[in-house]
Amino acid sequence: MDATTPFRRWLCSAGLLTAALSGCQTPGPGGSVSTDGPGANPLTARPQMPTDPIAPGPLPPSIPGVTPIIPGPLAPSTPNLTPSIPGPLPTATTGVAPTIPGSLPPSTPGIVTGLPVTPAASVPGEPITPNTTVPASYTAAAVSPPKLTFPGGPPRLKVVAIVGADNIVTEEEVWQAVRQRGPDYLVLVDGAKGKQIITDPVKEKKVYSEEFRHIIERELILDDMYDRLKKAKKLDVIEELKSTSEKAADQQLQDYKVKRMRVQSDKEFRMILASQGLSIPVLRRQLERQMMATEYVRSMFKEKGKEIGLTDIRAYYESHQDAFRTPDRVKWQDIFVSFNKFPNPRDAYDHAIEIQQQAVGGADFAALSKQYDQGLAGQQGGEGIGQKRGEIQPPDVEPMVWELKPGQVSPLIETPAGYHIVKVVERDVAGLRPFSVKVQIEIRGKLQEKLHEQEYKKMVDDLWWRGRFQVIDSAPH
Repeated sequence: MDATTPFRRWLCSAGLLTAALSGCQTPGPGGSVSTDGPGANPLTARPQMPTDPIAPGPLPPSIPGVTPIIPGPLAPSTPNLTPSIPGPLPTATTGVAPTIPGSLPPSTPGIVTGLPVTPAASVPGEPITPNTTVPASYTAAAVSPPKLTFPGGPPRLKVVAIVGADNIVTEEEVWQAVRQRGPDYLVLVDGAKGKQIITDPVKEKKVYSEEFRHIIERELILDDMYDRLKKAKKLDVIEELKSTSEKAADQQLQDYKVKRMRVQSDKEFRMILASQGLSIPVLRRQLERQMMATEYVRSMFKEKGKEIGLTDIRAYYESHQDAFRTPDRVKWQDIFVSFNKFPNPRDAYDHAIEIQQQAVGGADFAALSKQYDQGLAGQQGGEGIGQKRGEIQPPDVEPMVWELKPGQVSPLIETPAGYHIVKVVERDVAGLRPFSVKVQIEIRGKLQEKLHEQEYKKMVDDLWWRGRFQVIDSAPH
């Protein structure tokens, strides 16, 4: 499911974001942005967009019967757009926060590393771990002295960067983004007790640095969006976007819980996430803010009005024909009747021919395979093994598989072990795919993605140069 579809549908019907941005002026060099009045505190000039979650408490012990699963990324960088961080940046301009060059700088002078944040009034929200029932809202303005603790209260948040006026980046959010990329830094090795998973510290540090940069990049985009809409006096658009993103994020989390994790209980879902160092509030925040940033970037592309024409599509097709050549490929189904399951070969034949006649008569082949197959196909929805020439198993059925047309059912195929009945579902013949509507749509998508990547890179490079942000602590702890 494309979680951002509600955004696009809403934007198309209302036309609010593009209309609001037209005529807006881009902040000038130095990224200066108007505040609410002379002498306004830059850290309290405006509220942060979605509320920051509290940091989760210590991870619970392993849960009996629950196998930790490292999920796929829930909040990747902008879909179909390759994040890009420019090379070395110029020295900081007066009034502009330090930027991130090739490697992130150490703590900014005058800002305390590991700055804890004081919780403001409680807001509704889900607890991060079971038995934690007091989520809170944080603002960068409420800053406590270093090492201040809150007896009996929620755990402290460590702020590692501030983007724009008051969009904070917490160490916990960075780490949860890192944990979603476990396969990039976790290694399976032979240990004293057999196979075990260990962390590669070099790879882990690299992933942390990448995710830290991606989050700052996202916040720079949102800060630019806020400034443009504020100048256009269209702050109501932000509220609409925020509301829509919250609903879309909740739906995506619900789909992830039911379809990916295959659990129904919210409590069980929270416990599984907690066993992996993840929490619903942080994941929801990542989804909401990434959706908002993605839609803003898309609206900027649409505003520029660049379109892909048929001439461009044809030229791409002619110059990339190797990409449109396909090998012979077949998708087929199988039912196996084993001689070993019957007193004699004749009984096996009678049983197999009865199944074959049902299949020829139009019965659901996958259901027949599930019911009657005595091999492996029945456990795989009836799907046969292999799709290309030389890969079909067992080899005795391959000639018949390539002979059949889609939808056809074979006669009985006798092998030393028993009888096979096969059906071809799909077939691709080797050769150059024609310049069909389907191919044109594929090429248009590729060209649009390439164009968006170019425009996105320009936009992000500009934001990294003139954006306002402070890095407090870039090192993973």
